[in-house]
Amino acid sequence: MDNQGMVLADFLSYLKKERRFSVHTVEAYELDLNRFILFIIYTDVMGPPSDWDEKVES
Repeated sequence: MDNQGMVLADFLSYLKKERRFSVHTVEAYELDLNRFILFIIYTDVMGPPSDWDEKVES
């Protein structure tokens, strides 16, 4: 699993376990975030995923 996938999995786990969001809400978040990530990748807004951390930190 790549770094972005790990971050997404950790965030979804946080929503389930710490925030106690419903399963349906977490699934909706996952779907929306995956669609957003695909949008970023295919429109080349931030370059390849390997460059994202560097761009977000700057």
